[in-house]
Amino acid sequence: MKNNHVPEKSKEEVFQLLPTEYQKYTLPKCIIEMGNPCNHQFKRKRFFKIKLNDSSTIHLTIGKNLSDVFEKTKLIYDLIPKQSCKPLFLIDGKEFDIMGQEFFEGLPIDEKYESGDISEDIISSIILDLEKTLSSLEEKSTKSALIQEFTQFKETILNNEALHSLDKSFLKNYVFPLIESSMLVESASLRWSPGDLAARNILIGDNLEYKIIDCEFAQKTHFHEEDWLRLCTFSTVRFRGIPILNKKTKKYDPWIQIYFHLR
Repeated sequence: MKNNHVPEKSKEEVFQLLPTEYQKYTLPKCIIEMGNPCNHQFKRKRFFKIKLNDSSTIHLTIGKNLSDVFEKTKLIYDLIPKQSCKPLFLIDGKEFDIMGQEFFEGLPIDEKYESGDISEDIISSIILDLEKTLSSLEEKSTKSALIQEFTQFKETILNNEALHSLDKSFLKNYVFPLIESSMLVESASLRWSPGDLAARNILIGDNLEYKIIDCEFAQKTHFHEEDWLRLCTFSTVRFRGIPILNKKTKKYDPWIQIYFHLR
């Protein structure tokens, strides 16, 4: 809906939205809007890069209802501070919210690989480190908890008004039973997921440090294997062909791939 769009903001307007303690260390000329300039008038969120006098930089988001995004970003940072960006402040406004966090200068992992700036071996070491980091968050769970999460997932899909009744009937009678019977063969484990582990959300800096960004859809889930399918799917063809990633995603049973596409 149009009223969910954030109107264009001048540098001066963005400056006035900053908390006072940040206004003291920057100027309107140090504010740069990020993102594709196309369709500049209608955006659900607007992103800005703001340089401070102490040579640090913050990332500013302007949008509707950012409190949940802020809390999830904070939670992920508390769990894996080395691999994520620190949230700094949230201003709960009447028209829209303002969220600030540390800015990380980097390129998406697949773009960095495509450019030739990093080798396949370095990419493999980053993926191994990320896998180790996320695995450290994993905890044992129960089959009943697994079923409960899947039941909620089914209800969300079946309540989607965009789906035709025939589609819902097919999912309910054929697809969901197949997933449920297959997943119960697996042991149940639970961990936090960044929610959208696409290649564009893993940034690599010049010093080969990496950060996970955009935790809007972070969740604690039994279906965390979906992270790797997402990384492989939402990336360049050459990147997804890297052996370590290709081997990892191919080992998954068809049911988790069906779940991934439904989600």
